[in-house]
Amino acid sequence: MKINNSTPNLGLPGSNAVSTRSTPTQQAPASTVAESQVSTSTQHLQEVQNVVANTPVVNTDRVKEIKQAIAEGRFKINPEKIADGLLDNVKQMLRNRSSSEA
Repeated sequence: MKINNSTPNLGLPGSNAVSTRSTPTQQAPASTVAESQVSTSTQHLQEVQNVVANTPVVNTDRVKEIKQAIAEGRFKINPEKIADGLLDNVKQMLRNRSSSEA
């Protein structure tokens, strides 16, 4: 009887046999790429949030100009332009509402 000193591959560390199964280190590059993409996206989102948070809702310089023009009597009201702007805003809100419900 001949004694064979080789051990079967049990998938244990230190095993000399070649394994055909994938190991976590073989899968790491795909995982690393996904984590990198999520990290980059998260960083970009945080930058956008900071810009939005630091952007004033009202253009105070423009408001000052309009107040000055009103005080000096040189501000002219254009009802057609106001109406068009209101209609455009309502149309945009309706488009956003219908696209979010779909």
